[in-house]
Amino acid sequence: MLRSGEVLADFVIERELGRGGMGSVYLAQHPRLPRKTALKVLNRELFSDAESRARFDREADLVARLDHPNIVSIYDRGAEGERLWISMQYVDGTDAEPLPGREVAPARAVHIIAQVAGALDYAHSCGVLHRDVKPANILLERPANGRPERVVLTDFGIARLRDDAGHLTRTGTFTATLAFASPEQLSGETLDARADQYSLACTLFRLLTGSGPYASEHPAVVMQGHLYDAPPSLSSARPDLPAALDRVMARAMAKRPQDRFNSCVEFARAAQQALSDSGGSGATVTAPMYEPGPAPRIAHTDPTVRTADPAPLPVEKGRSRTWLFAGIAAALVTALAIASGILFARSGADAEQHSSGDHASIWRAFPQMVPVTTSRKEGYNAASCKSYLPKDRPTDSDDGLDFGRWTAQWECESGGNYKDPTFRFYAYNSSADVRAVTALLDPNKKFTEDNNGRSYTNYRVTSYWGEAIVTVFLDTKHQAAFLMYARPKSSSDKQDVVGWWKKTALDQ
Repeated sequence: MLRSGEVLADFVIERELGRGGMGSVYLAQHPRLPRKTALKVLNRELFSDAESRARFDREADLVARLDHPNIVSIYDRGAEGERLWISMQYVDGTDAEPLPGREVAPARAVHIIAQVAGALDYAHSCGVLHRDVKPANILLERPANGRPERVVLTDFGIARLRDDAGHLTRTGTFTATLAFASPEQLSGETLDARADQYSLACTLFRLLTGSGPYASEHPAVVMQGHLYDAPPSLSSARPDLPAALDRVMARAMAKRPQDRFNSCVEFARAAQQALSDSGGSGATVTAPMYEPGPAPRIAHTDPTVRTADPAPLPVEKGRSRTWLFAGIAAALVTALAIASGILFARSGADAEQHSSGDHASIWRAFPQMVPVTTSRKEGYNAASCKSYLPKDRPTDSDDGLDFGRWTAQWECESGGNYKDPTFRFYAYNSSADVRAVTALLDPNKKFTEDNNGRSYTNYRVTSYWGEAIVTVFLDTKHQAAFLMYARPKSSSDKQDVVGWWKKTALDQ
């Protein structure tokens, strides 16, 4: 941390403006010009991390090519010792995050969104995706000298060019803020401009209500909301908002990108129109907005352009196109257009991917691993088993893991030799719930292993008891909505959990 009066690259530090995971931003005096600058400095401990340095440098490269009144300007960048820095426009004001949601007038909230929408459409026209649109990355400049409040989009730290094949985020690591992430970001799909529109809609929801659309302290619950829950009603949270705005939000937050608006500006204008039509709750949006030209019909290799008849989105090399409604195996969601918006309901067409979500369903899927009923307590290899429902055991914090929306659980320990690992089976309503859990696991620790001649997908995880594994069965029909977790019996045991797991009777 730099202190007031310290000098970095001839910039004189005045005070810290903010701090994030990668670095800090300081108010500094320009060394040669009579003006203040915002100096973004990469954390010293990340200097040796090539990926962090590349991402930091690329932010300057990407934003420097953008020239828009609602995008923060980049002046210079450099390195001094083990510190990388970026000099950028100083915006005298605050960000949109601390705003008390219920105190933001609808017209002002839409005004903020409209200016950001213009900035995003302009960036998209230049081939740049932001990928982390949220209130904390929206700066509100104080009115001065008769100039109204100006809205500035900042922090393109995880932005990338639409045709950039070299991802700087670690494989499988999700870096955008979860509360504002689009379904395609969570499911690993190729991103385009419509992902930023979804995040912008979540930002509007936050400004108007004070919370994200799927607010929860459990990450898996937030993810499942984005993946297949209907957008919550704004008008229910704030009765002063018109129902027409719910319809606008439902479209901007549609699960499929092709069902959203053609541009961020179109979304902002639809929101303004919904307020205006309600009779006085909104004011005309006068913010300057980038005017995109007609979307040409082009080959679908350019994912940022919305055509009149959208073609399938491109596939990133090495990644299968598991689209949300077909590829997240059990969360078949039917979009039902109704007068109040879009309602999503699960389909029963893929019933083999669903379970009844009770203890009996676990036994039917793994009859040699868990007891037949909750009255019988003996499982695999004479293990002592106990049944749980979520109300009995709502969290599994002992291992620091989030097992999501499970509906029934068997926990078994102390097998025939009293040294067997502890294992748990979780039942879910569908395999989509299982996928929401695995999305939180480290993909670099994913591996396949054979159990009695059948290959299974596993994840190595660190527990307080030693190395554990999570096993999923997503490639099966009758076991897809279940998850197995196995860990050492105690922290003192050096058990080969995988070796024990390979001897169990998983394959039925």
